[in-house]
Amino acid sequence: MPRHYFNPDSPRVSILLIREDFDSSSLGILHSIQYNSYANYEVVVVNIGADEKDVMDLYKVFPNIKQVSLKINVEKEYALSEGLKMAKGEFLLFLNGIEEINENFIELLVNTTKKNRRIAIVSPQVRSFHHKELNLFSAPEQPKGMGNYLDFSNYNAVQTKTEDETPRYSHFACNDAFLVSMEFLHQIEDKEKGSFFFLDEIDIAETVFENRYKIYFEPQAVAYLDDDKDEENSKSIYYKTRNRLASIRKHKQGFMLIGMILLFCISSIPRHTFQHLLHLRLDHMFAFYRGVVWNVVHSVKAGGFFSYFKWKSPIN
Repeated sequence: MPRHYFNPDSPRVSILLIREDFDSSSLGILHSIQYNSYANYEVVVVNIGADEKDVMDLYKVFPNIKQVSLKINVEKEYALSEGLKMAKGEFLLFLNGIEEINENFIELLVNTTKKNRRIAIVSPQVRSFHHKELNLFSAPEQPKGMGNYLDFSNYNAVQTKTEDETPRYSHFACNDAFLVSMEFLHQIEDKEKGSFFFLDEIDIAETVFENRYKIYFEPQAVAYLDDDKDEENSKSIYYKTRNRLASIRKHKQGFMLIGMILLFCISSIPRHTFQHLLHLRLDHMFAFYRGVVWNVVHSVKAGGFFSYFKWKSPIN
């Protein structure tokens, strides 16, 4: 394993991993982190549904990591907030479903934050772990109208070269891999009195911009996502639908919110219903509707669908 000079002036990075599957493949990212060029980091692993043997087995291979175990079926947003309590770094690096990172990944992301003190989040390029020529995340400089808000699909893989991408300010960050300033997190935590953003790219973007911060895209930092695990299933459809509608309710008010809800009702609901019925994916269709119903039920508890949205962990 390569060892690199420890620079005491380098900010400490807390790497947060949420682990739901307990097999040998989930250890890949931890080995990749050990081979990274950045030395000043800590690793926090949040185990969902792990037993004591799973935890001890992980300690045997990686004795220096921090671990916290949560019961099965908790929300990933809640798991993230619990892991955040153990993080002591100046930056939080969230890696969800990532199998591998390139050798100077952390150093590139940290150095990017020095470009502008208003950069809250740096997003890497995310590529397919099994088909490394496929890019899974594009970083547009501007959103493409309401289409971004009402897009409930998973990643759309495109074949691009890393060298074709240029570093730039971006409107969105990849919600599976991003470096975020802990100073920024504490600011929004104080402002929102304990709330945190959903793991939804719309909510992350809106939260950053509403607080007058920026998102930056660094394509030379490359993370490889296990897209086989990220294939669309009923669980992912539920969370995507639920979180996207909640993000719209959280950040849009007045006529804009009414317009987006109407567009969702007359466009997204019929389209998704037809697509799932056409492919006989009834479980997907029911998952989509469960995400919608969650928002309706939550809105009743909060005082009305168009009332100000407030999320406090854990979500249920």
